[in-house]
Amino acid sequence: MLTLSLINLFSVAASSAAVKTGSSCTKAGIKTTAAAKTYTCIKSGKKLVWSSGVESTQKFEFSSVCQVDPNSPSEWAEIESFHSKITCASFYKYVPYKLPTQTPKTALTDAKSLPNIETCKIRQPDGQYYPWRGFADPNNSSMVNYFKNNASPRPNIIIQVMPVSWPDSPYSGNPNTDYGRYFKFFEEWIKNTADNGSDVSVRVPDRYFPMPKPFSDYKDISVHGQPTADRKIFWNDAIAATDAAIDFTGVTLSYLVVPPTTPIEKFGGNPDGGGVSSEGRIPHILSVPPHNTTVRHNNSQLATPNMWLHEMSHAGLDIGDYYNSGIWGSVGSGRLDQLGWDKYIEGFMNDAQIRCASPNETSIHWIVPSAAKGPYQKLVVVPLSKNKVIVVESMRSAGYNYKLPKVNQGALVYTVDVSITAHGEGTDVYVPSSRAALFGGQKENAPMRVGEEIIISNVKITLIESGDFGDVIKVESAK
Repeated sequence: MLTLSLINLFSVAASSAAVKTGSSCTKAGIKTTAAAKTYTCIKSGKKLVWSSGVESTQKFEFSSVCQVDPNSPSEWAEIESFHSKITCASFYKYVPYKLPTQTPKTALTDAKSLPNIETCKIRQPDGQYYPWRGFADPNNSSMVNYFKNNASPRPNIIIQVMPVSWPDSPYSGNPNTDYGRYFKFFEEWIKNTADNGSDVSVRVPDRYFPMPKPFSDYKDISVHGQPTADRKIFWNDAIAATDAAIDFTGVTLSYLVVPPTTPIEKFGGNPDGGGVSSEGRIPHILSVPPHNTTVRHNNSQLATPNMWLHEMSHAGLDIGDYYNSGIWGSVGSGRLDQLGWDKYIEGFMNDAQIRCASPNETSIHWIVPSAAKGPYQKLVVVPLSKNKVIVVESMRSAGYNYKLPKVNQGALVYTVDVSITAHGEGTDVYVPSSRAALFGGQKENAPMRVGEEIIISNVKITLIESGDFGDVIKVESAK
């Protein structure tokens, strides 16, 4: 579960106000940019309105992953600006990555000579359900079934929205009007993340359902925290309030939303929900804070799409928090997209996209930027033991990492150790030794540049060629 104290507070410039074609403007000829389009204020009849807009040709270069996007989608611009005054602005859209026709010049190691992929698929220890960072042993039915029933996010998923209101504060709004942009964001995130196809359904009722007791009767729902017996009562009552109207058949994950009129300081987000409906067990329920862009509060930090993703990774197959990854990964600081290894274990990548490299033999590998959608080879994995691997992936400014500055792009190297169960531990990002002492704990500069190397457990990783096509790395013994 996210520890709020780990999130640094940022204050960065606000983005331009959201605009829509046909909406009013103030002076003919002025221009503004939103959602990657440039709009011009024109005269239409007796009114001044924004034009239909044209695609922006200049790509904006970010100086920080937390910088507000001047081309933020119009439906997110106000929210991004508001949250930038509270926490890291993070990502609000998807930017496709177009691979060039250019390919690496370096000769690569033939995939047929590499170790079997099973060598690199470290197994989740029997009976260890937190943190989950490995693969279920196919011969262990209990672990296989746990993964099958609990894995979320994943490419094939049914997400059920549970809108609840309070009998002492009636609300007649529509949850899709209030939160539809979030639901659409995650439907698109799953589709864009799944390299080999997906089947996702987000079910949204057209109304809120009143809880059986007044708001003040529920305890331990005001802040983000560890599960409690009192919050269990809340989850059970929420299921009871919605069960008659919602068919929970096949649901893996539920989003519980409340009216935006709910005071932000009285309802925090929590990922520990679950229970039994008339149709059977609901494995996971994630509650989110009310939509509010007027009152600043700690709960507001969890009301962004990237933090919904962060908490989704706890509500389902809980991969834990990453205290040693800096900005990298959605369960690190929550500022960037998931790491490639997380997507691999969740099923968004398949075995054919992984280059399994021996720690004792020299091999050379080309990995395509992880932001490029498609069945490309995206990870190099080096097994260090039955519990630990080195992972290398290519980071570029695109996908949901479109805010990544140029200086922070390259080959990212990290380790995953499934035997380490302490909260926040077990996934570590490494900085090249030549620059390790120059930067702080956020490890923004971790990706390697050409000629740089990282040595981990007598395995040397060197970046030998780089370009828009991705990165070419050499793996060899450092003994």
